[in-house]
Amino acid sequence: QSLAASLAAAQTVWAGVDNKGLRGLLPAEQKPLADKIDAAYATSLKLFNDNQRSLNELLADEAGREQLNAIYDSLNV
Repeated sequence: QSLAASLAAAQTVWAGVDNKGLRGLLPAEQKPLADKIDAAYATSLKLFNDNQRSLNELLADEAGREQLNAIYDSLNV
């Protein structure tokens, strides 16, 4: 849960309050990049929220490590 909370906090820094976060600093021509980052956060948060296992449980077996890799890969934009 703490990883999901950290990711949600990072998304808040990106989007900001009242859309006054880092995203707002990008010029209009960077909108496709901003949209990709938005989508990456949404995908990663969904993967975290769909997961019911703790980080220790995920690290304990190969399937869990693959699931973690998928979450981290979803942030790679």
